[in-house]
Amino acid sequence: MKCTFCGAPLTLKDEKCPYCGSQNPDILKHRSDMKHYQSEFKKTQNDVYTTTHRFTSISVRTSIIAILVILNVAAFILVGSAWPIYKSVTKSALHKNEAIHKETMDNLIENKKYIDLNAYYNSNNLYLGDEFDSYTAITRASESYNSIFDSINSLINPELHSSWSPRYLVSSLSSYYETISGEYFLYEGKYQAEHLAALDDIDQKIQLLLSSFCNMTKEDLSTLPNLSANGIRDILERRLDIHEEETN
Repeated sequence: MKCTFCGAPLTLKDEKCPYCGSQNPDILKHRSDMKHYQSEFKKTQNDVYTTTHRFTSISVRTSIIAILVILNVAAFILVGSAWPIYKSVTKSALHKNEAIHKETMDNLIENKKYIDLNAYYNSNNLYLGDEFDSYTAITRASESYNSIFDSINSLINPELHSSWSPRYLVSSLSSYYETISGEYFLYEGKYQAEHLAALDDIDQKIQLLLSSFCNMTKEDLSTLPNLSANGIRDILERRLDIHEEETN
């Protein structure tokens, strides 16, 4: 570039002409442009920082949400798979120890330890093994016997069981008679002929409990298997009232 007054050569570093001392107008324009460019650059830089921060925040939140979704899906899959896995492992262990479990239950049945039989069956999850289907009827009856025994024990020891109600015994009896109904035993493989004597023994024990502690007559006991829960409750409440009056 040249000085507009004397024509001497100038550079962008020369604020004034070194020959005539005139102001260099190009340097002024250059400085003005630089200030404008710097101002625009800072504005653009701030916009970029703001946009980047917003994008980063959104990205972080999106990433967190995505991770949570993945964890929830994984947890759902894990929970959904836990029972089948547990069941498969348990069934495998039951099959491996089939002979031991059957021998133990047979000994309990032979020795008429029906409450112990119920506890053993449930605590070892034997209901998961198809190998033990033939013990279903006897263990169900044992479970009902255990429940009936507990209910009557609560009846005769009210100081230990203040919350006792006749409905507990009604429910236990109703469940028991459903278990030993003729229709139930028609299901293939749910009982063994060898267990029939034990089932009859359980029934006799239950009748003895009802006659001894609930004042039920032979007629009452013979009709119980054919009654609904309401019918059982009517007899029970009526006999309990008579029993209480006789002991007062």
